[in-house]
Amino acid sequence: MRIAIMGTGALGGFFGVRLAAAGLDTTFIARGKTLAALKSHGLRLESPTLGAIAANPVKATDDPSTVGPVDLVIFTVKAYQIEAAATAMRPMIGRDTAVVPLLNGLEIVERIAAVVGEAAVLGGMSYVAAAMPEPGLIRHFGNDGFTFGEPKGGLSPRVERIAATMAKAGIPATATPDIQREIWTKALMFCGNGGLLALTRSTFGGVRSDPDTRRVFEGVVREVQAVARAKGIALAPDVIANTLRVLDGFPPEGTSSMLRDVVAGRPLEIETVNGAVVRHARALGIPVSYNETVYAGLKLLASGRG
Repeated sequence: MRIAIMGTGALGGFFGVRLAAAGLDTTFIARGKTLAALKSHGLRLESPTLGAIAANPVKATDDPSTVGPVDLVIFTVKAYQIEAAATAMRPMIGRDTAVVPLLNGLEIVERIAAVVGEAAVLGGMSYVAAAMPEPGLIRHFGNDGFTFGEPKGGLSPRVERIAATMAKAGIPATATPDIQREIWTKALMFCGNGGLLALTRSTFGGVRSDPDTRRVFEGVVREVQAVARAKGIALAPDVIANTLRVLDGFPPEGTSSMLRDVVAGRPLEIETVNGAVVRHARALGIPVSYNETVYAGLKLLASGRG
């Protein structure tokens, strides 16, 4: 199986270095300093659970047209880069290519499919916590693997082949017959903590310990649950309680990736999280005042006026 990592940041690098180190045919699509680092000394992973893993040399380029059609694209760019990255990767999409996006948020599959075609795109999500402190180095903090499946439900031979290939590199890839349920379950957490931590410039500990911000968090996730239910997505009965348990389990000093983007002055992934919930809710006639408030605040932050 020929594999391409579209977007060699922390998450793409986390999976890609393990695939390459296991001897699988893996090409990294990267730019700038990351590309230079990959070409000069490959890619390294430091993990408290997996240990140190390195792949050197690796195949890396900033031009997907030089790669040719592949069997699998692991798509790990930022949400605000989806259309540009999907357009750039078109030369890698063959008749049987599968694309597995591992981005935070909603409407990911639809946006990629609008560029490369619906048949190629699977749904996917991951809870991996990782960072790239310097080009060519991935630092892993917790969780492993990803969950993926056919967007319209059910299992398929291509999903099973991908899971078997990931297993060769020791990557837990869980094929699910209901990926929409998994995507919306994660959306509860990311809509709750991503925007709220960014708006308040707070840590997980700060948000959960203050009764007012904790109430806002719970209000956000209950609204996401209501929208999912109205769309016919069967979330687990205990999804709210479990989301709150996850919030309480985060390190108190931890922060969200969106807050780190705010601090670094990077664009924000607002349209695939709270923004997407607001759009779905308006179409369904469901009130989502908590998400509307967070979304409005995030738009000000993104415009530089927050």
